[in-house]
Amino acid sequence: MMNYLFITVVLLMVMLSGRVLSENAKQSHNSEKVVANAGEFVAEYVVSDKHKIPVRGRASFVFSRIQSDESIAGVMTVSLTEPSRSGIAEQVGKTLAETPEVLTFKNVLAFLKKDALCPKLSIYLDDKTLVFLGNKMVVDDFSFDIDLENNSEALRNLLCQWAKSIKAGSLHTYRLANQITTKLQGKSNDD
Repeated sequence: MMNYLFITVVLLMVMLSGRVLSENAKQSHNSEKVVANAGEFVAEYVVSDKHKIPVRGRASFVFSRIQSDESIAGVMTVSLTEPSRSGIAEQVGKTLAETPEVLTFKNVLAFLKKDALCPKLSIYLDDKTLVFLGNKMVVDDFSFDIDLENNSEALRNLLCQWAKSIKAGSLHTYRLANQITTKLQGKSNDD
């Protein structure tokens, strides 16, 4: 009797874990990425008040969610140029092997440019100070251009409606923001 109960519990656990894995796979399969790319990334790496070194590279921003204040939370990656990377390594006393080629900054906030309209949408960083290897990196003004070509028509339409309502000064952009976030996270509207 005990073996029968044990086998039943194990089978039930396997079935439930398979369903959870299936749901997770379906959610990640249905999620979409909105990627914004910048031209050249330019910043100053602040070693001390009197010593700053220029940093250059290429940056991209991947949307995670749209927040209620119309900011866009996301992950920014910066691929450093070799001279920038070696300059940082030298200044912080690390080897080139210890200094990453690609920097990743999570929970970075950006805003849609107010004059942006589809199909040309752009975003800019809210806070231009990032921290890397214990020092500040102050980013020059630049914007990211959003590439909507690789997104579904539904997500493109939502982003365009959202941009249009921001430009019009609408106070009711949260519904669109929630719908966009739902698509980004791969959830259905019923969740």
